[in-house]
Parts: sequence; C-alpha cells; structure tokens
Amino acid sequence: MGVDPTLRSAAPGPPTKKALRTLRTCRQAAAVKRFVTRWYAWAVRSRLEPVKTVAATLKPHLDGLLRFVKHPITSGVAEDLNSKIMSIERKAGGFRNPANFTTAIYFHCPRRRKQVRRFFQQ
Repeated sequence: MGVDPTLRSAAPGPPTKKALRTLRTCRQAAAVKRFVTRWYAWAVRSRLEPVKTVAATLKPHLDGLLRFVKHPITSGVAEDLNSKIMSIERKAGGFRNPANFTTAIYFHCPRRRKQVRRFFQQ
C-alpha cells in the first residue's frame, strides 16, 4: 500500500508538521476528512509520543474542522474587541456610569463602531 503522497516529506523522517500544513490547502470537507483520517492512522502507528498526543487531540475535533471548511468564520474579531474593551476598563480603573464606559469604547475603537454597537445591543 505504501505511504500516502500527501504524507510524504522531502526531508528524511516522519511527515509530521509538513503534512499538517497541507491541511490548510484543503477546501472541501470530503478532502479534509480523508486527509485527517489518513494522517490519524499514520500518527497512531508512529512511535513518536508527541505525534500520538496531537492525533488524540485532533480526532475529537474533526467535526469542528469540517465545520470550519464549510464556514471559515472564527471568533477572532470578537476576541479582539473584548480584549480591547477589557484593556480600556483596566486603564480607567472603573467608570461612574455605563454611558461613560460606552463613550470611552467608542473613542478608543473608532474603526469598530458597528461591532461595538452589536456588542452593546446584546
């Protein structure tokens, strides 16, 4: 049967990081599922404990990987906005009322007004 060509590496040794980097290029859920299944089978048989640990971590999250391929949306923007708001609150040491806090956020996040409005509407 041999090694899958996508798992082969130009450098000698196990195809670990390089193989997982090719996962980023997959744009279809079926290709991702096939790739992860093959990589997982290889990783479980490998004698490298860190690779087995990564494989054990990756296997339960296959549904999330497939979901990301279908809908490539992350929570990065929300996390960034939340981090900015928390830093504003920390620097100020508190506000007298929520209106002042909102004003400070609008002042420090001028490019993110729509995101800030959505945040306060929840």
